[in-house]
Amino acid sequence: MKQLLIIFAAIGLLGLAAYPPPSSIIDEVTNAFAEGNAFALSAFLADPINLTSYNGEEASSKRASEQILGDFFADVAPEQFVEKHRGKSKKDQSTYLIGELRTLKGIFRVKLLIVQDQIVSLDIQTARVPI
Repeated sequence: MKQLLIIFAAIGLLGLAAYPPPSSIIDEVTNAFAEGNAFALSAFLADPINLTSYNGEEASSKRASEQILGDFFADVAPEQFVEKHRGKSKKDQSTYLIGELRTLKGIFRVKLLIVQDQIVSLDIQTARVPI
């Protein structure tokens, strides 16, 4: 009986290893930033969204935000996204993410506010410009 239990437990563990847990929205968003993929990122944008870009552009619609992000990624050529801080609010179930987007044109500080798996606020500011 014990051997049968051990066999079933081992099969169960192997089954879990074959199916990794689904990635979180944070993982998908950080991947989209690292790849410079505005289309993938737009899947998580709320409509309306509060977007502020490093060059002063602002948008409130999802469509305008996707265009601004596409132009931004084409201009700066992202290389890597590094998560600096992440947290959750107990009060309103929101999540925040602060990171650095490293690009050919410098480093940009990215701040996101996510509510119910949608980005409601996105702020991109210049952190450092290469010398």
